[in-house]
Amino acid sequence: MNTIDSFLSGTWEILANYDEYKKSFDILDLPETATLPEIKKKFKILAKKYHPDKGSNIENKFKEINNAYQLLLRIIPNKKNYNKNQHI
Repeated sequence: MNTIDSFLSGTWEILANYDEYKKSFDILDLPETATLPEIKKKFKILAKKYHPDKGSNIENKFKEINNAYQLLLRIIPNKKNYNKNQHI
């Protein structure tokens, strides 16, 4: 997939899922400008805190955090690849 296709795919997914996209940042308590490494770091912290194997009884919270993280992982790399490869 070339960079323009990646950008369009990522942008379309953001627009098609904008409420979930915005909510994902809220769930992870991050600004929409967060980078992929920041998102990964925050996910690890929250996943450790709310993971059911750690004795947490808040399984729904863990699922919510995981779903938010998975959505952002699907979308953010497409935007990043376009921004990195675009020529101005």
